Amino acid sequence: MADMIKAYEVFMNRFRMQSDDAQGTKPAKVVLSTVELPDLIEFENTQRYETCVFRGNSTQILRRYHSQGEAVEGHRIMEARMGLRSVSKLARA
Repeated sequence: MADMIKAYEVFMNRFRMQSDDAQGTKPAKVVLSTVELPDLIEFENTQRYETCVFRGNSTQILRRYHSQGEAVEGHRIMEARMGLRSVSKLARA
């Protein structure tokens, strides 16, 4: 159990961005999330970052990136296209 907690803490300290369409007391219907992938996952071409969109019960991977700079730029582009607003500060930027 301690190993699982440590792995979770390491993951949560990784880079992440989040945007959504919440307004006032209305909860978000769309959430855009960009994260640094854990070392446990191996991807071709060393793509270490991923942007996903969550709508209701569906999840879609929009894009994977090689660098944090590409991930930030990609997230901000998708955020603008989807009319969302940032709801988190950059972690480990």
